[in-house]
Amino acid sequence: MITPLRYLKRIVKYLIINRKISVSFYELFPPDGESGDHYYRLDDYYFMFQALGYTVEHYRTNIRNSLVIIAMKK
Repeated sequence: MITPLRYLKRIVKYLIINRKISVSFYELFPPDGESGDHYYRLDDYYFMFQALGYTVEHYRTNIRNSLVIIAMKK
């Protein structure tokens, strides 16, 4: 889960490295070119699964900044 603090840290890091300000989620959290890792917001998961006809639920875990997303076909 991407917290507001983590988002703010990425904005500062982006500003230092690129010397410009960006609040674009996809510029601040780009996919990793080698491993293909992606950062998705909770809204992104809901959008993707609901567009494919799934119902979506999420539950917080006892692991910090983590949650479980369950998608069920309608």
